[in-house]
Amino acid sequence: MLICANTMIYLEDDAQSAMAKLAAMGFEAVDLFGDMPTLDYRYLDSLELKAIRSLSERYKLDLSMHGPCWDLNPASASRSHRDDVVAHYREGIRLAAALGAKTIVLHSGWRSDPKLSRSDALSYAKDTFARCRPELEQTGVAIAVENVGLGTLNMFRNCAEWVGIAQEVDHAAIGLALDVGHAYLQGWDPAVAVSMAGSILRHVHLHSNDGISDGHLRLDQGVVDVSPAIKAMQQIGYTGHASIEIYAAHNKEEALEVSRKVIQDILVA
Repeated sequence: MLICANTMIYLEDDAQSAMAKLAAMGFEAVDLFGDMPTLDYRYLDSLELKAIRSLSERYKLDLSMHGPCWDLNPASASRSHRDDVVAHYREGIRLAAALGAKTIVLHSGWRSDPKLSRSDALSYAKDTFARCRPELEQTGVAIAVENVGLGTLNMFRNCAEWVGIAQEVDHAAIGLALDVGHAYLQGWDPAVAVSMAGSILRHVHLHSNDGISDGHLRLDQGVVDVSPAIKAMQQIGYTGHASIEIYAAHNKEEALEVSRKVIQDILVA
């Protein structure tokens, strides 16, 4: 696996600045957050694209990208909203290709309302991802479907249903992104999720929380033990990005350094 960091921690910085900071810290891989004020997948111009590509080449950074996510639900009960999500996801896939990212992480979705059927929501999500296949085939980018949706809006009864999204869409370029912090809040065993995903696990997000809310805490805080998931990743021979996806209002570099050390210590234990 390749330890990387998500630029979400530098949400208000431009992408080039965030990448340079992470490269200076010794990260060989960067997970670009592609839906931030300074990296808008809809309006990025050719000069910005060229600058980001140039920076990734200069520092020899292996890139992945978190795709469009704000206010977008691929499992929405509204057909018109899902049409909009597909359009946004397709734009995100094209941006990932333009930036040189091999994988784009996209959210799985959630029930629009607790009264609505879980199975319908899952069906809607599968249809949304299936409709992205033309862009995947044209660009060579792979989708990794991230487990999201907490509490009464969660459409997953278990991690097998998350795995089933990729299995049932059945396309070589559609795999899975396990968010370990989300999995903890969803009541899953992250190590079991890793094992169930197996060869279609394309990306992993690592962060902690307080067991109640999705705080994206550094890995030495909160209640989430990422060790079993990382050991399971080793066992299946996982070679993708292990992305530190944390928030930190202050001491950002310290939070990243400490989190990276947590992962490194687990890997050699």
